[in-house]
Amino acid sequence: QTAAFVERGVRVRALDVACTTPPASDVASMVDDADVILVSGGNTLFAVDRWHRVQLVEPLRAAMERGVVLCGGSAGAGCWFDALHSDSMDPNWYRDVMLAGGGAAADK
Repeated sequence: QTAAFVERGVRVRALDVACTTPPASDVASMVDDADVILVSGGNTLFAVDRWHRVQLVEPLRAAMERGVVLCGGSAGAGCWFDALHSDSMDPNWYRDVMLAGGGAAADK
C-alpha cells in the first residue's frame, strides 16, 4: 500500500502493532509526526483490539482532532468507524488469531 508513496518521495514509517507492542514513546512519536495514517487490511476486530491493548486509541483520536488524514484498505478503512459490516467474527479465523497461545494476540 505504500510503495507508490515512497516512489514519489514521501517518507513512510511503519508502526507494527499486530505482532509487537511498541513502547509508548514510539507510538507517540510516530502518531504525532504523521500527516496521514494508513492502516493495512486484515481483521478489523483484531486491529481495534490491538489498538486498545497497545494504548493507541487516544493518540489516534488526537491525530484525528488535529486533522490528520485517517485511511486504509479493507479492514484498515473500516476500523475508523463505530460500526460496519465485517466478516471479522468468522469463528475459524478469529479463533486462530485471538486464541493463539502466544505473541501479540495473547498480550494482556
